[in-house]
Amino acid sequence: MGVDSFEQRMRGPFARLVAANKQADEAVAEILDLAREMDIGDRKSDGVLLEAAEVIGTCEQAKHGQLIQLLAQAERIVEMPRAGLKAWIGAHLDVTSSKADSLADAARRIGAMPELAEPLFSGRVGADTVRVLARTAQAVRHKPECGHRVDRDAADRDR
Repeated sequence: MGVDSFEQRMRGPFARLVAANKQADEAVAEILDLAREMDIGDRKSDGVLLEAAEVIGTCEQAKHGQLIQLLAQAERIVEMPRAGLKAWIGAHLDVTSSKADSLADAARRIGAMPELAEPLFSGRVGADTVRVLARTAQAVRHKPECGHRVDRDAADRDR
């Protein structure tokens, strides 16, 4: 299957993504407008506000996980300029250098861990948990063979 065919196949889901994001933004704006009209102490509707906040929080976590997965695939597939993924993230996502570095690092680590795809995609796992899991997985991968602990002080003394 040619490159053009893949691009054409991606355009449909991409258009649906853009439309769904617009629809979600409109729904949130409507909820916020209604909330601004509420009287302080209106206990009949306050639960809906918190439910909406929870839905948005879960969506944000899911979107973060989805972003990490897309960036991991982009790094795998796309020929990046010399500055790489971090520079692209900084320029296109309007984030600080530190945040761009964090996203690029997570994409590299998570890209190598397909077992995290579903929890990331669903929003059950948040950005902080992703960072911890990625670091833990990297540490486990770099653990010395046979489960032996390395006494770094002793190794340094032996030099």
